[in-house]
Amino acid sequence: MKPWRFAVLWLVLFIVAVSTGVELLSYLSYLVLFVAIAMWVLARLTLEGLSVKRSLGQSYAHLGDTIELSYELNNDHALGKLWLEVFERSNWPEPLPGRVLSIGGRKTRKWKVLAKAQRRGRFRSSFEAAIRSVSSPRRRASLPRRCCSSIPASWGCRSGRSPVRSLRATS
Repeated sequence: MKPWRFAVLWLVLFIVAVSTGVELLSYLSYLVLFVAIAMWVLARLTLEGLSVKRSLGQSYAHLGDTIELSYELNNDHALGKLWLEVFERSNWPEPLPGRVLSIGGRKTRKWKVLAKAQRRGRFRSSFEAAIRSVSSPRRRASLPRRCCSSIPASWGCRSGRSPVRSLRATS
């Protein structure tokens, strides 16, 4: 809901509560206002103190090889994060899987992802992790990257080319 719509609805509820004199409506209007302010503050604090680091198991892969990606999510904030979606936007041929997880205050979570080399070519690993929170699903934080590497990989065939690796060297 947009903030101005919420303000209008709360104002209407407050005016009705004052004009009718029903105490339940005035308590309800104060409760709604308190919950809205608390959720706004929580949404602002949710993505603070988070950082993501990714490392590659190898810098080169042949067609059909499996590359191991290691991720590390670090929460430096005292508040825990109940529901985070971590995903990666990259120019790799197939989308890398994201992950939904929770993390406590001042904790670190680690996990590994296996990606299969399905197309040939050289792909820059322009690592940019993004995290979304359930309290603010439209608000997305692109975290600063801690590691960036160039991974020349053989990722399979493109349109019309043979998937069999030739004997000549590829860059």
